[in-house]
Amino acid sequence: MAIKICVKRAVPAAVLCGILALTLAACAGADGASLPAAVPSVSPSTAATDAATAPTGTPTADPASDPTTIVVHSDRLEVVDAAGVPRGSVAYTEPVANAVAILVAATGTQPVVAPSAHVAESDPGTSYAWDGITLTDPVTPVESAWQFDWYAQVDGPSSGGLAIATAAGVRVGQTKADVDARAPGVLTPVEVTGGTAYDGTLEERTVATGASGEAMTYSVRLRVGNAPAVVTTLVAPAQNWGG
Repeated sequence: MAIKICVKRAVPAAVLCGILALTLAACAGADGASLPAAVPSVSPSTAATDAATAPTGTPTADPASDPTTIVVHSDRLEVVDAAGVPRGSVAYTEPVANAVAILVAATGTQPVVAPSAHVAESDPGTSYAWDGITLTDPVTPVESAWQFDWYAQVDGPSSGGLAIATAAGVRVGQTKADVDARAPGVLTPVEVTGGTAYDGTLEERTVATGASGEAMTYSVRLRVGNAPAVVTTLVAPAQNWGG
């Protein structure tokens, strides 16, 4: 079974912004009204103590919140910190510009932007490539809200100092034994030139129902190559229907 890269069919998600308004009200005293309570005075010794204990300098960011990993899901890309807390997330149905912005901020590097050729079931479009990961935005018009607008292909274990992995911890370069330990039973043998490779799907999710009632699903697709038997590619979202 070969890795399939799907034709783009997605409606970019709307980007919602919240606005917070803070209103201050002030009251003026009227004739005959009682005066406001006096403001308590601060003794010189208290003021000196407060000044001595007041923080100085510019607060620094907590290193624990720095991004450490790009996580490839079947419905989104996430950037998480060492504790696994998301520091950025973008769905494949959103505009590719949102994903580019998140990866630029996380890796600290700009992508190489280039036209992408027609590959398998994916139409030509534009690719945004970093070390280890490429986002491709096909030119195909979107048709339904569940269909993706762009896809990710991973061919390296890291990018800009950040690890790239699936939610199960599968990474490019890991051995078949590593994958079996992290995601038991997902790999299926496939005959290739020179021997046997393995394909597998992670996080498979149903996104629609076909005309004949069959489930139409997306997943993270992985390939374990032959000689050496290590993970060579991750692709998401990968379609799991059709010929």
